[in-house]
Amino acid sequence: MKKRERVFAAMKHEPVDRIPCYFTTHFAREAAFGQAAVEEHLKFFREVNPDIQKIMNENLVPNMGSIKTPEDWKCIRTITLKDKFMEDEIELVKRVLDRCDRDAFNIGTLHGIVASTIHPIEPDYGYMPVRQLLCSHLRQNKGPVLDAMKRIADGLCQLAGKFVELGLDGILYAGLGGERFLFTDQEFEEYIMPFDKQIMKACLEAGGHNILHMCKTDVNFDRYDSYKGLYSIANWGIYETGMSLAEGRKRFTDCAIMGGLSNHKGPLIEGTPDEIRQEVRRVMAEAGETGFILGTDCTIPTGTSYDRLRTAVDALEGLEMGNIDIVMDGVSSLSAVDDIFNVWCLPFLYDNKEHQYRFWDNHFDEVSDMVAEQSGFRLVSVIDGMNRELASTVPVESMADLKGLKIRVPNIPGYVRIWECLGAAPIPMSLSEVYTSIQTGVVQGQENDIALTLSLKFYEVAPYCVMTDHVAYEGSFYFNEEEYQSYPDELKQIIQEAGEEIKLKSRNMIKEQEMECMKQIEDMGVTICRPDLEEFKKATAVMYDEYDMCAPIIELVDKARNE
Repeated sequence: MKKRERVFAAMKHEPVDRIPCYFTTHFAREAAFGQAAVEEHLKFFREVNPDIQKIMNENLVPNMGSIKTPEDWKCIRTITLKDKFMEDEIELVKRVLDRCDRDAFNIGTLHGIVASTIHPIEPDYGYMPVRQLLCSHLRQNKGPVLDAMKRIADGLCQLAGKFVELGLDGILYAGLGGERFLFTDQEFEEYIMPFDKQIMKACLEAGGHNILHMCKTDVNFDRYDSYKGLYSIANWGIYETGMSLAEGRKRFTDCAIMGGLSNHKGPLIEGTPDEIRQEVRRVMAEAGETGFILGTDCTIPTGTSYDRLRTAVDALEGLEMGNIDIVMDGVSSLSAVDDIFNVWCLPFLYDNKEHQYRFWDNHFDEVSDMVAEQSGFRLVSVIDGMNRELASTVPVESMADLKGLKIRVPNIPGYVRIWECLGAAPIPMSLSEVYTSIQTGVVQGQENDIALTLSLKFYEVAPYCVMTDHVAYEGSFYFNEEEYQSYPDELKQIIQEAGEEIKLKSRNMIKEQEMECMKQIEDMGVTICRPDLEEFKKATAVMYDEYDMCAPIIELVDKARNE
C-alpha cells in the first residue's frame, strides 16, 4: 500500500498492510518560516517517514491592535487570502508540495477559532490570562467579540479551501475551547461550535478531509458529539485528558482514531530504542489493527531527535502486518502484544536453571505452536539471560524491608504487579531516568540483571545488590507466523537448527558472564543481600491465578519439574 492508501483504509476501518503513522513538531524559529521552513519540513518527512505529512502553520493571525475591552475587538478587520500571513502560508504549502512525497497523506494546519482569536494578543497577556480575557469579554459584551471571531473564521474558511485547491488532502483542525474551565457547555455551543463547524465544512466542501485535534486538559468530549461527520480522524490528548484509546474507540466510532504516544515524556521522548519499540507494541495491542493511526497527543518538543520518531515508525507494527520477518526481543516484553506472553513475567516460574533448561528442551515445539496459534508469532529460539535482581539504596534482608520501597520497573504490567505483591511501590520509568532518579531520591532502587546494573553504573547510587531472582529473563527470536509458514520445509529446518544452536550457546555464555559480573560487582564494594525467597514466592503466588490465560504453558513448566 502507498501511504495515502493506508491512511484512507484506516479512515474506513479497512485492513492495512501496516499501521499508518503520524508525527509532527514545531521547528526552531530560524527554520519555521520561508525557505528554511521548506527545507526543514522536507528533512523531517525524509528522516521520520510518516504516512501523514503535516505542514506546520507558524504564520498566525497577526496582532491588529490593542485589546483591553470588549469593544476593542472591532480592530480585527476582514481577513482574506491577500493578507501577508495567508500568502506566506500558501507559499510554504506550494513549495513543500512541490518537493515532498506526494504518495503521502499531506495536510495543512489550521489553528481553531479559539486559538486563532487569542494568538495575536497572547504575548501581551500570557497563556492563561488571554484565555480568561476572551471568556470575560464574551460574557461582558459578546457582540463585538463574536463579530471579530466571524471575520477570523471567514478568513480561515478561505484558507481551508485554498489548501485543498493546492493539492493537500485536508487539514488538521486544532479545536480548543472544549476545556471545562474555560467555557460552560452553553457558551461553547453558542460561541465556539458554530465557527468550528463553519471552518471544517469549508474544507469538506472543497473536497478535503478534516482531522479533529483536541488537546489540553479537562476536555468535555460531549461537546464534540455534534461534530460527527465533519472529520475523518480524531486525535486527542490521551495523557492530558485521561481518555484512553479504548475509550476513544467507543466514542469515535465513525472515524479513525490517532495517537497513543505521549509527546511530553515517556519512552518516545526519554526512552531507549528498545523502550520505544516496546511502547509502540503496547499501544498497538490496545488500539487494534484497523481504524487506527499511530501518533502522539500533540506536537513533539522542538529539538527532539528525529531518530526517536523513526524508531517508532519502524517498530513492531511492521512485524504485525507482515513487513518484518524476524525480530529479537525479550519474551516478557511481548506481553504488550498478546496475553500469552505474560507467562514469562511471572515470578519464580522456574525452580532453577536446570528446570528452566529442561522445560525448553522438552517442550519448545509445543510452546512455539501455542504462541503462534494465539499471537501470530512463531518462536524459533530462546536466548538464555540472567535473572532479574534488585539494586537498592538500602539493605533488604526480608520482605519487610521492601514495604513502601520505591522501585523503578519497566513499563510491563507483570513486572509492576510482582513488586506490588511484595509490598513495594513500583514506579514505571524510562531507563534513561533511573540513575538520576535514584541519586535524587525519586526512587530507592531498580530491578534488572546485574550486567545492566554494572554497565549503567547503578551500583554507584544503589550499593546493595539483593539477589531476588524473581524473573528469569529470556530473550527470543520470533517470526511472523504467516511469513514463516510460507517458507519451504528445507528453510524451516535450517531456521530450527540455527535456533537450537543459539539456544545452547547462549547458556554457556550466560554462565561465564554471570560469574564475571558477580566478581566485578563485589570488587566494586557492593553489598550482596540474600533474603529468604520462600516468603517472596508465597506473596507472589496469587499472580498465577490472576494470569490464568497462561495456564497451558504453566502446566508444561510444572511438568518439566519431574522430567
